[in-house]
Amino acid sequence: MGINVTNIGNIADTFDPRAGEGSQSWGVEVVPGTTYGLMPAASVTMYVRVQAPFDVPAGEQTVRIDLVSTATDEESLRTSVNISVELLPWVDLALEHDGSKEIWLDMRGHVDIMFTVVNNGNWMEAPWLENHTLEGDLGLALEPGLAGLEGVQLTWYLVENPGTPVALFSAIELDEQGRLRLPELAPGARIPVVLRVSVDGWPGWGENELGVRLRSGMGYADEGGDRDADTSWLSWGDDDSNDQRFTFRVRVADLSVHTITESFEDGNVVLEIIVRNLGDDDASNIAVRVCGDRTSEQVESSGCSLSQSVADARISFIPAVSGGRPGEHTLTVSFPSKAAQLVTIILDPDDELVESDEQNNIRTLELGHATDGDGLFGDELGQFVMKHGLTTLLVMLWMMIMIIGVTSWRRRAQDRARHDAGQWSAGDGRSGDEKQPAMSAKKSLKERLGLASKSPDPDGMPVATIHTLEAPRPGERPPADVDVSDLDLRGADDAPAASTRSGAVDPLDIGSHEPPAPDKTDSPGQSEKKEDLDRTIGDLIDDLL
Repeated sequence: MGINVTNIGNIADTFDPRAGEGSQSWGVEVVPGTTYGLMPAASVTMYVRVQAPFDVPAGEQTVRIDLVSTATDEESLRTSVNISVELLPWVDLALEHDGSKEIWLDMRGHVDIMFTVVNNGNWMEAPWLENHTLEGDLGLALEPGLAGLEGVQLTWYLVENPGTPVALFSAIELDEQGRLRLPELAPGARIPVVLRVSVDGWPGWGENELGVRLRSGMGYADEGGDRDADTSWLSWGDDDSNDQRFTFRVRVADLSVHTITESFEDGNVVLEIIVRNLGDDDASNIAVRVCGDRTSEQVESSGCSLSQSVADARISFIPAVSGGRPGEHTLTVSFPSKAAQLVTIILDPDDELVESDEQNNIRTLELGHATDGDGLFGDELGQFVMKHGLTTLLVMLWMMIMIIGVTSWRRRAQDRARHDAGQWSAGDGRSGDEKQPAMSAKKSLKERLGLASKSPDPDGMPVATIHTLEAPRPGERPPADVDVSDLDLRGADDAPAASTRSGAVDPLDIGSHEPPAPDKTDSPGQSEKKEDLDRTIGDLIDDLL
């Protein structure tokens, strides 16, 4: 702005514009190139720049400017001038937070996050607060809401006397437009607010995000409102005067009945129970209840009181998962064997702890059939066998008989095939020069039992040699190249035939011979027993088939 100055004195003088009384917070400086000195009766227009402080509200304002003479060593006030200025609105709201942006939530309580709302502009403002949660894979939603933060309750408070024992929290209620409206803030005003994050039990997620935003009634920057406000969310680590972004994390235990080992001692049932913690938070003071003669379905529907339990215990501490290995504790309980025939083990029966999964806290066991608590297949198989024991046994027995029968039949068929293929030579059966097949190396049952008589030949050679020989036609003689010296061609009575011609071969005895009677021994059934020993399982199956 320009100020017209006239030197009405009789000496040359210089003038320096300065902020006058009541306007000391304003900034006043001369524009470079402006003339400072004036001769007597001379006039000049001095251009000065006036800067309003942030705490001065927008609108009509009066600024006092003093002209101070600097012609001599002693400065003196020559005159003052009041200038009327109009300040345009300058909107600059800030939501300040000191502390970590990663918040660990308490599963049975709340966490308070402190903020300070500041009006750095020159406009009287009544801003409001917004909560923004994740919208699928799109990041924080543009519209406020809590749809992406299930299991959590958010409450904003105005705080009086923050940080003192007499601090007073006043909940910020929604106005008629559904906004968390703050009271009017004069330029430069600062008020503390608190966001309380409450959780009651496992929220169903281990990590989530929340964005909070301070909004101005003048709109975003592109609408002529807050100078640095827009709809986008800045990246992590960048300062944003209107937005704050947080990551919520939860740590929670997950108790599980891992294994149950059952034993009996002095008329008592002794159960060794291994309890594991599969979660990322430690668990302490864990109640364990053994409910008698109640199934897991009954316990889940109506619970198990102390009067229905046969044993109760507590585990002092089980650590969280570390290095991929769950925390573990072994608990031993005992009770009279007559107290129950079926027991259900319950972890945390009164729901004193917060867990991510409570379905694995209950396990039922039939006494006398202790099983691995995590092996449901073993439990079901044992129950099936108990329910269908006789049928299962008969089916298994029949399957064993079938397997043995098929195996024996195949082996007997293979033995017959080898025997039929190797009894005679592969030739036409007329030549005696072809080799005989090797005898089977398989031993009979008598040989394996040591009851068979050994060959009198020490070299194991056969007693008799079998030749292929085609019977001669009537009136023909055997070929000369056939050796029949080892054949006894005489009759049974060893008498020579009367009609035998000289040089003719004696005919074979075609008379019948009765086998000699077996020698009698002290054990008349010995032969029958030997015959029975010669019969194998395959022979029995052959008889059945």
